[in-house]
Amino acid sequence: MSSVNERIKEVRKYLELTQTEFSHQIGLSQSNLGQIEIGKSNPTINTIHKIISKFHIDAHWLLLGEGEMIKYNSDMLGAVVQNGKININGNNTIHHNNVQEAENEIALLRKELDMLKEKVKSIEKDKEFLQEIIRKKRD
Repeated sequence: MSSVNERIKEVRKYLELTQTEFSHQIGLSQSNLGQIEIGKSNPTINTIHKIISKFHIDAHWLLLGEGEMIKYNSDMLGAVVQNGKININGNNTIHHNNVQEAENEIALLRKELDMLKEKVKSIEKDKEFLQEIIRKKRD
């Protein structure tokens, strides 16, 4: 089972961010993040909270390694960027200080959407399999 430190590195790699980019987003120095990732130091509660909230990471997964990495909710679908803002399903608007933050958020949302699509495909395959079993039992 992996440690919190290893899962933090996994989050960064999943987001395809360098240590410098990721550390900047969570308010750490690159060297401090590097020490966390290799297990020479441990993340603070504040750092864990920033990772969870900024990147929609499931706290249970980050702390215990159980469940899914990404914390999904219905507001994450249908993101559209307009003038440096992300408009989510027309209901909520997340304002960003710069285009880079908006682009990072979009990249995360696209990856989450891809993961959801894969889950739907898996569920559809399971459904087909179960329907086949039911048909065979009826015959």
